[in-house]
Amino acid sequence: MERCVAPKAGTIVRMQRNRLLSRHSQLRKQPLLWGESATAAQVQERLADLGYYDGLIDGIMGPQTRAAIGTYEGTHNLVVDGTISTRLLARMGLS
Repeated sequence: MERCVAPKAGTIVRMQRNRLLSRHSQLRKQPLLWGESATAAQVQERLADLGYYDGLIDGIMGPQTRAAIGTYEGTHNLVVDGTISTRLLARMGLS
């Protein structure tokens, strides 16, 4: 009869961390087009305050952030491209 041995507690945590880091690196493939991640975080926070974004305020230009920016751009008569531009920042009062 085979014994089932549970992994050490740290092993599970490391496996979960590695999965998250892998997903994080996939999302980071979208470069920031304006400023640093702090600017992206400010945009995320403003979009969240306005009800356009409900994800993490992490400064990462992932698909959820780009979609929220696109929705905001569409409702504010901006060119809809889902990127952080000087016009977007000005319209949001972040410039």
